[in-house]
Amino acid sequence: MRIINFNTKIDHYNVQHHPDVTRGNRSENEVYREFNNAFDNYLAYKRVRNVSLSSDEFEDLFAFIGSSYEDEHHFCTIMNQVWGLNKPQEYSDYKPWAQRTPAQPHRK
Repeated sequence: MRIINFNTKIDHYNVQHHPDVTRGNRSENEVYREFNNAFDNYLAYKRVRNVSLSSDEFEDLFAFIGSSYEDEHHFCTIMNQVWGLNKPQEYSDYKPWAQRTPAQPHRK
């Protein structure tokens, strides 16, 4: 079982790319606070006292957060943007969480 220290992962959460921040609807601080509150609520719900989660708990956290969104596509878009999952292909070599896109066949 892999253990993930959430304090380390939170460094990669970039609120500047959240759609509400880029549109000017909310401040970076508001979005960051909302995310931290969701994380704290998850820990309270699971009765966990530390920030080290198993990989299963980490996935469960995002299922928990995602359940508050009416539209799954909107949630996935936000997660891709704030976690940098929509980086160009060259980034995926050293960022294992980055989405890999299948290579397109060369057409003449």
